[in-house]
Amino acid sequence: MISHSPPPAVPPQLMLQAARDGDDGSKLSTITDTACTPRITGDTAFAISYLQILVPDRVGPLFDVPNHGSSRGFHVHRVSANRWEFVRTDEGWKIKRRTLRPLDRTEPAREILGGALEP
Repeated sequence: MISHSPPPAVPPQLMLQAARDGDDGSKLSTITDTACTPRITGDTAFAISYLQILVPDRVGPLFDVPNHGSSRGFHVHRVSANRWEFVRTDEGWKIKRRTLRPLDRTEPAREILGGALEP
């Protein structure tokens, strides 16, 4: 299990996207963490999401994409399934736990994604 320390407060309406800048100002990677609408039960909630990390392909062939210009494309660095668990506090919603599993055709990732179907 990969575990990360959660930020101090995140609302359960989770839809995050970030790009990290390199030392030279170029974009090193694009990190997209997209979640479904959280399921809220009283003062707890959960959301199922996927994390995708893409990095520019700096050595691949240049190719044209109609109406979008030319690009060398991107390399998929990581794709994982995530389960976010939230708790409501006096200060608002806080992350209680985040569980990540690589999307590598194994059962642990399927279990997380299957959790999106929980009643």
